[in-house]
Amino acid sequence: MRLERMGWLAVCAAMAVGCSGKTSATAALEACLNGGSRTDCRAQMDLRLVTPARSITDQSSVDVQVGGLAIGEALDLEFHINNTISTTTAAVLRVSDITLTATDAANAYSCAAADGTPCNLMTDKWQPIVPAGGDWPGTVTSESFRIHYKKLDTGVHGAQVCVKASGDPSLPAAGLCFSLTVKLGKPSLSWTPKTIDFGPILTGKVAAPQTISLLNTGDAPLTLSHVALVGDAGYSLDLADGTTHTSPGNFDLAPTLSLDPGKTASWTVFFSATDTLAKTSAVVMTTNDPAQPTAKVDLTANANVPCLKILQTPEVAFGAVVLGQISSQGIDLQNCGDAALAVTSIQLLPGANPAFVLDFAKDPTPSVDAPLAIPHNGSYKFHATYTPSELSQEVSGTLVSDIALLEVDSNADPKQTKLTGVGVTSACPKAIIKVKEGEEVVPQTVLHLSGSSSLAPGGGSIAKYKWTAKKQPAGSNQKFVPNATSPETTFVTNAAGQYDFCLSVTDNKGVLSCTDACTTVIVTPSDCLHAELLWHTPADPDETDTVGADEDIHLAHQLANQPDIDCDGDPDPWFDTTFDCFWWVPTPHWGVQSTDQQSPKLDLDDTDGAGPENVSLPAPEGTLSDPHTYALGVHYWNDKGFGHSWAIVRVYVCGNLAAEYNQPHPDQPAGGGIEMKALDMWYVGKINWPNQGIGGTGPVMTTCYQSGDACIGKKDPSDPKGGKMWQASGDWCITPCYISGNAPTGSSFCGK
Repeated sequence: MRLERMGWLAVCAAMAVGCSGKTSATAALEACLNGGSRTDCRAQMDLRLVTPARSITDQSSVDVQVGGLAIGEALDLEFHINNTISTTTAAVLRVSDITLTATDAANAYSCAAADGTPCNLMTDKWQPIVPAGGDWPGTVTSESFRIHYKKLDTGVHGAQVCVKASGDPSLPAAGLCFSLTVKLGKPSLSWTPKTIDFGPILTGKVAAPQTISLLNTGDAPLTLSHVALVGDAGYSLDLADGTTHTSPGNFDLAPTLSLDPGKTASWTVFFSATDTLAKTSAVVMTTNDPAQPTAKVDLTANANVPCLKILQTPEVAFGAVVLGQISSQGIDLQNCGDAALAVTSIQLLPGANPAFVLDFAKDPTPSVDAPLAIPHNGSYKFHATYTPSELSQEVSGTLVSDIALLEVDSNADPKQTKLTGVGVTSACPKAIIKVKEGEEVVPQTVLHLSGSSSLAPGGGSIAKYKWTAKKQPAGSNQKFVPNATSPETTFVTNAAGQYDFCLSVTDNKGVLSCTDACTTVIVTPSDCLHAELLWHTPADPDETDTVGADEDIHLAHQLANQPDIDCDGDPDPWFDTTFDCFWWVPTPHWGVQSTDQQSPKLDLDDTDGAGPENVSLPAPEGTLSDPHTYALGVHYWNDKGFGHSWAIVRVYVCGNLAAEYNQPHPDQPAGGGIEMKALDMWYVGKINWPNQGIGGTGPVMTTCYQSGDACIGKKDPSDPKGGKMWQASGDWCITPCYISGNAPTGSSFCGK
């Protein structure tokens, strides 16, 4: 039979197609794999990093670019293993082991196969690899693994990875080894504008403030340690920390201004004129940007040029004017230069709406033969009136303004401004809210709120916007971004529940909208099982910034099995790298027959305060005949020096709130919660599946209560302070100083 099979293979190879549909590549592959007469059969390993794409050779070094990561954030490096030998001489490449060895004690790296199985559990379990184009039962044309890095601190951590395989005689005996090295990145300052021209400013007047915007476009924190105002007096600089400096002068920033990658800051520059002479200065900043250690913004005011300025540019808005009433607006012409100014014409251009009329009082209309002379630093004021006789048209919900174009000619450049007004029966601006994402969303949706459709009757413009979040779910403390005064703003619906938003507007005449516009957005989890953790840390003055207490939610499968640290007599489920869903393993795969719907997902590892952290399970396992339980817990990973926090936990079943842990507390004014100290592990309880929330009979939650410290009771049963867990009532099941060997500790102390 063997000779007959070899003969059949030879025929297939000669015909370049398989006898049962086999290709010539497969036939050639079989010639090596079935003990044929070939002596040149071998494999050839190609190890390749996917992003950025590159081939890895023995003793290569791979840079792990972590400059853009905040403490607690993570990234994955994906590697593919291929057999690139010609199919005519191909042997199977058999990966036996992939080892990861850290070069320091930080434990910042981990290795896992494509299905999430840790590499140290994959010894001799990798699939045999054949070249692309081959087709051989029980083989694959590529294997893959990933290296997971979590930024625990600002240190430079390294590791070595070795891929050991057989079939390729060129591989070292120890395997193909390469090193991993952290690259912290570099800061990069981008700033605008580079020049600020305040234009002409009259003696004793203060110019409109101007803004300097700073942006860190690099991938490491940017610091500004020193600022100088060099040049003429009259300028002042208002820093983001509330301090103000005047020119000339040099100032150290204490503390230094620090910007994380992608973050911005803004400073405000003022100019006050004490005379009419030109003034120049510069803002010079000292940074840690290696490419530009100093950055400069040039400042100019009162340059010596002929200048005509219409102060009411680009628009003279009369706003809403009731029919038959006269509205008058002053229009100011200014000599904004050091040269003499002669105005030769002030007129409304053809096509102007007849409701607008220019009023020079007793002054003659300027002409070429009789120009209007405006002295140095002088100005001239006249009036325009608007008397509507008809209601203005409304198109697609917007009032169309009556318009006239005013032009002023002089020995400087011609200047124009627009006169606008709307004839109405009432003059109240109307606020309008539009929510791009609609009225029902899932948690963590970023809402895009727009007030740009708000109307200013009378052809005026909306000058001010004021957003308010009238209602948020308890524990949510989100803010409008970039602020609550922008026409377009965003808001993160981080917690499930109801959000009520309102908007008021003020037009350019200072008229406030008669009523606020309000809208409601309902945030409902879409997965069958959804657990939510929020926390409040009273000592943290701003829980929305990038520094804050770090609590973590845990959802563990009933197969989770770890040491009994809480002393309840059963294995603990926490920090099981296969069956616990938490920050280290945010998307575990549960069970050999599990699907993506039966695997949980942690949507966010919030490391800087308040949360929420949400974990969702689309289709939990468990039936009436074979029920399952899922352990739910909260671990206080790192208090960042802010001390105690109060945690709130909510459990949703099919979009409905099924359980909430939010105990009122007199010392916790922000809505209650469960008090936790650094490194506390709170065993909230077990989620039963199925349960009465989906048509079952049992409760959604079996809450864990304890009487005293179970570990004290285990050590000394006669100690009256001892106790037991899983009681019918009592204290919350909180184990202090809970440190697992499967994850590095986030705090250096316990219980404070």
